[in-house]
Amino acid sequence: MAAKRAVKMAMQAASPRPTLVGLHQAVASGHYLATLAGMRVLDRGGNAVDAGVTVAMALAVLQPDMVSFAGVAPTLIYLRKEDRGPIADEVAAYHARNKGFVTKADLAGFEVPVESSIKINYRGYEVHSCDVWCQGIVLLETLKILEGFDHGYNPGRLNLEVNMPREVIEEMRQLGHDVDVWPLYPASNAAVCAVKVDPETGMRHAGADPRREGYALAW
Repeated sequence: MAAKRAVKMAMQAASPRPTLVGLHQAVASGHYLATLAGMRVLDRGGNAVDAGVTVAMALAVLQPDMVSFAGVAPTLIYLRKEDRGPIADEVAAYHARNKGFVTKADLAGFEVPVESSIKINYRGYEVHSCDVWCQGIVLLETLKILEGFDHGYNPGRLNLEVNMPREVIEEMRQLGHDVDVWPLYPASNAAVCAVKVDPETGMRHAGADPRREGYALAW
């Protein structure tokens, strides 16, 4: 009974973070100055891509221990329209002045792959993510597995939420590659992954490769 009262009190506690509403645009990042930089780009007419790149560059300076501009940056973007801007001229001119190797022709001939997002329905919500070339599939597969459990507020819920991504990561390591394997995931693997988690412990099940434990925790 005491545990139930504690859970109820925790659920009713007010959040220290206020609800923020953007009437025209919104930017979120791990540092307020990076967020401000992204907002300024949007204020000057930039789109979500412009703001996102700006925020990434700012975070590489503001949080170099956590962010690298040369790192992976999969994004989910809804483009209102397509257009081209003068930034390529500036980049090419900079390289020309500093004996660089990137030309305007290089930039004009390059196209960033744009793919449709993969999605699932999780308890009435449509959740989108990037495809199997990043960890986005882990989120979707984990949600589909957890959908089959009646969690409630108990230690077992935390155990499942901690361990499910580990199992999905292992599945992704074995099956995820360049071919289109996403259609195989939710239907065929959710139940298989679910039975691998021991509801009584937060450790991996017996027989797991201990060399993979650090990899799973790193994710």
